[in-house]
Amino acid sequence: MVTKITPEKESSQENPGGKGSQKEEPEFLVPIIPREYKWVTVAENSYSDVKIPVLIIRNMAWSDVTGTLQIGTSQSDCIGPEVTVAFGKLISKKTTFDPSSIKLKALGRSFTNWYRGGSILTVPKGKIWGYVWIKGKIHYIYQQEYVCGIGAEPGLPGCEPTGNERYIAKIDEFSISGKYGKVLNIESGATLERPPYLSPFDALEQSPALEGPVGRDVYLENFFEEIYDGTDGYSFGIGVPVGTLINVLTGHSLPPWVDTLVVGFSAKGESHYAIMGEVRNNGPTGSVRFIGYKSSYKMSIPLKKSWWEFWKSDHVGTNVPVGFFIDVR
Repeated sequence: MVTKITPEKESSQENPGGKGSQKEEPEFLVPIIPREYKWVTVAENSYSDVKIPVLIIRNMAWSDVTGTLQIGTSQSDCIGPEVTVAFGKLISKKTTFDPSSIKLKALGRSFTNWYRGGSILTVPKGKIWGYVWIKGKIHYIYQQEYVCGIGAEPGLPGCEPTGNERYIAKIDEFSISGKYGKVLNIESGATLERPPYLSPFDALEQSPALEGPVGRDVYLENFFEEIYDGTDGYSFGIGVPVGTLINVLTGHSLPPWVDTLVVGFSAKGESHYAIMGEVRNNGPTGSVRFIGYKSSYKMSIPLKKSWWEFWKSDHVGTNVPVGFFIDVR
């Protein structure tokens, strides 16, 4: 890109004919110095074999409750976890999540393969807490943006910070317990206690309650249908609370709002959920209510769309479910 600079007009010497005249100096061009934007990693860490809650039950009813969660799809599609990015101006200085200044976006999957995992959990009356978990390696990256002249590097003259920052949360791999054909078994289990990692309650809001008569399964897909209404069936799945996992493992050295970051699962197919399961009231209480929780803020998740729909946005803002957290009342 160039910009035009025109000097001021000035008087010339008289010409041989003895008449004075005014003339403009010719315009000349000065190129603007090319600049480029660079992201610089300031801090990052990863943690292996972490128990990641994927179904959390808080049983406040006087009834035994069973929950089942399976990771997989109804067909042999590859699945994998998304990468979540939080972006904004000087967000490392913020203590609370502010959706007007911190933007969340789900990017492509960090890895894919044929997986299966999950477990069955029964939370007896009076026990209250239990959760199904999978094991994996979680990873966070904190970066700052710089604007630099060509050839300049951050930290040297010619590079200045823009103030933009981003935090990236992702799962790098699953812990594998075995293999069945080409399908890898994710190390999974269930624990009868409160999970040590819970998203902050002020970052959650309730989904509509579903009735649970004795002995009848209530499918987690029913919660998905309400949460993902309008997303064309894109299977982000559940948002596992990777942000709060990371903050606990780093000794809460990251901004508190990082606790709200979630990482979801997606499948190759457009309407095949990567997470399936159900909850069931085993009695003796006649009927209970199952209440799901989703994020109180919107995350931008990608849509599956046909090539001829190029004019449509490829992302949509959605309140995603968090660690599939189910209250029983």
